[in-house]
Amino acid sequence: MHADVVLALGQEAAIEGTQILVRFAGVVSDSRCPTDVVCVQAGEAVVRIEVGPNSASRASLVLRETAAPAAHYSDLTITLVDLSPRPISSTPTPQSKYRAKLRIDR
Repeated sequence: MHADVVLALGQEAAIEGTQILVRFAGVVSDSRCPTDVVCVQAGEAVVRIEVGPNSASRASLVLRETAAPAAHYSDLTITLVDLSPRPISSTPTPQSKYRAKLRIDR
């Protein structure tokens, strides 16, 4: 099984063929190079997701865009594919604007 999902902050999705839900819990940090700046170092996005059969028993996982984009839960591999929008130097990105694209493999 392979599925891509895009989640807004706080949104959850059922993983097809399982009793498991995945929820985009937040952006831990976003040090990616702003789109209107030339950077020496690219930086990275770090997000937290929650995975499990229900809200009471979810595991909290951290996904890094570059260093450790994938985490494992049960027989699933969950990978952070993209975090949008890209930062802009003059405007902080509100958490509510972020969308995490996750790839789920079984």
